[in-house]
Amino acid sequence: MLTLPPPIDRAAAAPLRIEPKGPYVHRGTGFVFPERAGDFRRTSIIEYDDEATDVSAGYSYAVPTPERTTIATVYVYPVPPVADTADPATRKAQQDRFCREHFDTIKAEVAEKHRSTVVVEESKVASPSPNHRQPGLRAAFTFEDVFRGKEQPLRSEARLFCHVDGQWLIAYRFTAPAGHDLSPDIARLTAALPWPRQ
Repeated sequence: MLTLPPPIDRAAAAPLRIEPKGPYVHRGTGFVFPERAGDFRRTSIIEYDDEATDVSAGYSYAVPTPERTTIATVYVYPVPPVADTADPATRKAQQDRFCREHFDTIKAEVAEKHRSTVVVEESKVASPSPNHRQPGLRAAFTFEDVFRGKEQPLRSEARLFCHVDGQWLIAYRFTAPAGHDLSPDIARLTAALPWPRQ
């Protein structure tokens, strides 16, 4: 599957792929990953640490068509501890710097996995949650890889939202054949997977 766990120091435990029946609830945030999210079906749940606070959920269209072929992965994981400071401006600057550096690492890992990667767009993006006003970071890529059984040009998009509820990172990865407009699929899935209320 064309996904990458966000690059961050993880516990020594090996990633554990599980197949729960019914909704899967992230222990730290209460983020719910149902078996069906609108027109999407859940294809994977992976726990990256023993406490199951570092988790990804994969989704794809339950009935793929040429117009609806996007695959997606949603990651929820804790922000690494940083030196505490009482000054709000200093704290905000530290958070912004961490977020940019972490997103740069995500982009670098995409390029490392897909040698033909080209970053075609970068921007800030509005949060999908009314409870988190800080915008996220977004990058769109093109590259070639095997997708649904054949090698082909692809378009992929990564999104990262930092310090959600002060201590969590939420990242998305969407991939589809090149020329496919990912925007409607992103809107459908993010609407079907609302963030927990803070």
